[in-house]
Amino acid sequence: MILYFNRSSHIGGFMDIIAKIANNLKLPSKISLLKSLHAGYASGGSFNTIVDLVSKNPNLYNLLKSGKSISYSLSVTGQIEKNEAKILEQYETMGKVEEGFQTLLHMNEEKLSILTKMLISMAYPVFLGFVFIMIQIGVKLFLNGIGIGLIFNFFVYSSVYFAVVVAIFIALDSFVEKSTQAAEKMTLLASCSKSGIGFETVRSFFNDRNAENYTKLASNIEGVDLDTINIIRAGECSGKLDECLERAGKTIKDKLSIKLKFIVYIVSGIFYFIVVLMIISNIFSTMSGIYQGF
Repeated sequence: MILYFNRSSHIGGFMDIIAKIANNLKLPSKISLLKSLHAGYASGGSFNTIVDLVSKNPNLYNLLKSGKSISYSLSVTGQIEKNEAKILEQYETMGKVEEGFQTLLHMNEEKLSILTKMLISMAYPVFLGFVFIMIQIGVKLFLNGIGIGLIFNFFVYSSVYFAVVVAIFIALDSFVEKSTQAAEKMTLLASCSKSGIGFETVRSFFNDRNAENYTKLASNIEGVDLDTINIIRAGECSGKLDECLERAGKTIKDKLSIKLKFIVYIVSGIFYFIVVLMIISNIFSTMSGIYQGF
């Protein structure tokens, strides 16, 4: 059997992880920009107001001055992500730019809040693991002195532990992103419904030409579960679609909060379990060395 190692795909995956971490680090500055843009429109501003607000960013300023759309300009200059630009573009099409900024602002504020809580919850068990690795290396350094074996062990332990921490955090981040986007897409659907625009236009927003109604459209959105779909179906049947779409978005957010609490407890337990395994491994290693000495 021949094993094929796709180097480009591994490099691409690594770069995606780096990009995701970089995007998370930019969340505070992105939120600050969205706040100023939303405030500019909320105070009765216009497209020119937005242009003036971003005058300190030459690339963004020049794109807007040349007539490019707000969503396109913010995306190209890296101020917002592509999926966020798509959401904002749909609000621009409806002439609801202020509401679009508000949606993106809520989405990013919620994500930052969730990630902060996750980091705080995971900080102690992760720190405990790193401390134990350092203690273990320190004891071996005291007993055996420094050597290639010790340096190698330190590198392996630290690299594997760090890789596990990053992998778990990236997985949780992806879960949060999908759920928050699903919730905000419900908000967008509610806005579309309130605006009274044709369903054909709404379907084009979501690139779903086969959906026959809002229920079917929502069922094709990633992160939307059966309970949420049933809420939307009830809204269409009762004539209270706008209200039910907003409730569906809130339901997704509430479920996300509950799931994350449970997942963080599980993840914290995994880290404690890893620390226990390292302690047991160290005990057996020490005992083995003692018996060999006899």
